[in-house]
Amino acid sequence: MIVRNVEELDYVSPNSVLYNSLIDCITKNGGLNAPSQAEDVLAKMRQMHNEGHSDVRPNPYAYSMVLTCCARSQDKGAAERADRILMNMEQMYEEGHSDVIANDRCYSAVITAWARNGSVKAVQR
Repeated sequence: MIVRNVEELDYVSPNSVLYNSLIDCITKNGGLNAPSQAEDVLAKMRQMHNEGHSDVRPNPYAYSMVLTCCARSQDKGAAERADRILMNMEQMYEEGHSDVIANDRCYSAVITAWARNGSVKAVQR
C-alpha cells in the first residue's frame, strides 16, 4: 500500500496533511477497494496519534473524506461502512475527543451513501 511506501522515505515526515492527501488521492481514484483503503489510512492516523505522533491526528476533514469515498463507491457495503464510521465518530466525541466532531459534510456523505445503496434500509435510515 502507498502508506507503507511513503513511510519508508527518510525525507518525508508523516503528518495529518500527508495522510489527508493520501485519503484524498484514494477517494479521487475510486475503485471497489477505495473505501477500505481510505479507512486503512484513517486507522493508521489514529494508531500513530495514539503512539504519540502529535503531527498526525485524524480530524473531521479526514473522516469526511473517508465518508465521501464510501458515498462514491459502488461497493454494496459502502453505506454500512459509512454509517459505522459516523457512529464511531459520534461515540469518540461523546467520550471526550472534541476534535472528532461530525460536521455537515460527514452527515451528507453518509446520507449520499445510503441514497446510492438502493436498498429498503436506505429509506429507513
